[in-house]
Order: sequence, then C-alpha cells, then structure tokens
Amino acid sequence: QLSGIAEKRYLWLVVENLLQRDGSSRLASALSRELMLNYSEWDFSDTKIYACIKRLLLDYFDDAWPVFSSALLRKGGDASGSSLCLYLNSSKSQEIFESLLQDSSHESKVLEWCDEYPDRGPVIIISILPLYNEEGDHFSDFIMKLLDRYGNQQELLDSLMYQMASIPGMGSPVPYYERQLNCISPLMDHPIEAVRVWASNMQRALPKMIREEKTFDEEWTALYR
Repeated sequence: QLSGIAEKRYLWLVVENLLQRDGSSRLASALSRELMLNYSEWDFSDTKIYACIKRLLLDYFDDAWPVFSSALLRKGGDASGSSLCLYLNSSKSQEIFESLLQDSSHESKVLEWCDEYPDRGPVIIISILPLYNEEGDHFSDFIMKLLDRYGNQQELLDSLMYQMASIPGMGSPVPYYERQLNCISPLMDHPIEAVRVWASNMQRALPKMIREEKTFDEEWTALYR
C-alpha cells in the first residue's frame, strides 16, 4: 500500500509522472482504490495529490470512475463507507471533479450513472461539480442537463440553492448575486413546473439580498471614510 511508504515527500510527484508516461489500467485502478480507502493517511496540503486525482478522472476515466462513483454513493453511510470523495466535498471537489466534464463521452457516462441511481446520483453530482460557465453568468450545460432530467426532484433543487449560497472569495457578494440572477432568468420558462417555481422564488429572493448587501456596503464604506 502507498500509505505504508515512510518517505512521502515526493511520492505523488512520482505517481503523477508514472501516470503521464506509461500508466496502465491496473495502476489507475489500484491508485483509485488506494485514494478511496486510505484518504485519511494523506497530507492533502500536497497539491500533487489533487493533480493525480484529476489525471485519473481525465485520462483513466473508465478505470477510475467506477471506484470514485462507488465512493460517492457511500456518502452519508456508516464509518466503513467513508471515502476520499466525502472528505473532499468541503473544499476541493469542484476543482477536482470538473475533470468529469472535459470529455463528452465521460459526461455521457456520468449522466448514465445518474439515470442508474436517480434518487441519489443527481443530487450528489450537483453538489461536487462547478455550477457556472466560465463567465459565471449562466449555469453550465451539464447543470442544465441535470435540471432537464431531474428538475422535478426537490432535493436536487435544494442542493442547487445550497451550492449557490456558497460565495467564493472576499469582497462584496453583490456582483455574484447579480450574475446568479442571469443564471436564473432562462429557467422561468423551463418545461418542468418545479423548476419554474424554484426559479421564481430565487428571482424574488436575490434582488432583496442584493439590496441588503448594497446597504451594508454603503454603511461599511461610510464607517471607514
């Protein structure tokens, strides 16, 4: 096991190089299982670990995805079901799992996985993937596909709202809320009623949040003028 190696300083750099040069399906599967089962043994301040996970999901998808998707389904289970995927959800999941969307065939297989586990898969996936396009003013194509397929699931809509509430970075959230309004607007005419209702509620809530934040920003500026 990799976790039993005493000197770990350069371990993941070596592993990443192996994957780049001549990685095999057997190596990719073994690494995925090691990361899933022994994640608590690793120092996740080492960015090379993240690089390895992203490479596994991008270049060795057919070997890595069955392992990681199995781990994702264990989310919320007992201690024996804990996994790297659950550990990463708090901080690095979007950065890592966006690799799933960089190949159309991989994206299709993730959607097939959601179809296979419709009660859990879509909600899990929407919680670990980036929500927006590169400009941040529209939901990503994949998020729209999830809404088109599973928008009648209230748990999915609740998860999306929860993810939207996570504001990255510092500074005023007003520009972020304004971009979210742009994301919501196309959903007002969505064919699924539950999505339309959710979008309507968000469209009422966001302007109020913008007004409150602008007032706070003005008061803060005046205080330190």
